[in-house]
Amino acid sequence: MKYIDFKNSYQNVPVFNISALEGAALNRPSLRDNINKWTKKGYLYRLKNNLYTLNDNDRKIPLSRFFIANYIYTPSYVSMEYAMYHYGMIPETVHEMTSVTASKTAVFENHFGVFSYSNLKSALFFGAVPQKDENGMNVLVAAPEKAFLDFVYLRYCRRSKTEPIEGFIEKNRVQNLKLLDKKVLNAYIVKFPARYAETLRRAYEKGEK
Repeated sequence: MKYIDFKNSYQNVPVFNISALEGAALNRPSLRDNINKWTKKGYLYRLKNNLYTLNDNDRKIPLSRFFIANYIYTPSYVSMEYAMYHYGMIPETVHEMTSVTASKTAVFENHFGVFSYSNLKSALFFGAVPQKDENGMNVLVAAPEKAFLDFVYLRYCRRSKTEPIEGFIEKNRVQNLKLLDKKVLNAYIVKFPARYAETLRRAYEKGEK
């Protein structure tokens, strides 16, 4: 198959799975060889094992990093640092797409950047809000309150502590917590392990000032 024929067939497909294509291919080794060749030439972008997309010029459907983050590892939703940056809760630009997942912790790096996934047990895997990305695609992003709590829980509560929570919040320059819905925040906090409730509340109080 020539690349022009492949492009014409998949230019309206945001992401495609090579394993699925191989299942319908008459010559599987040839398809795999072509995929590898086209990837090296920059015609295709490899997102992770078996998941690919056409390059930005040939693909007619634009892809946001939110969409890619949701798509390449499931179940997951964007949370913590990147979601906080998205909501204006962290002043500096955050480049890594941070998500939480009910699956194992994982990291993927591709043409679009670094995509990291931190494990949350299923009881804490809540608080995702359906949104539209800049291309009108459906994506899942943590509610502002959940993004903040995931951040404190996974980056502070679950790690060895070398400083008080107030120092952690100040060091990370967390801001604009006054914009959070306190009722929603407290409703979320009670779902976390009770031994961390006080720390989560103190983190909010520090960032609210």
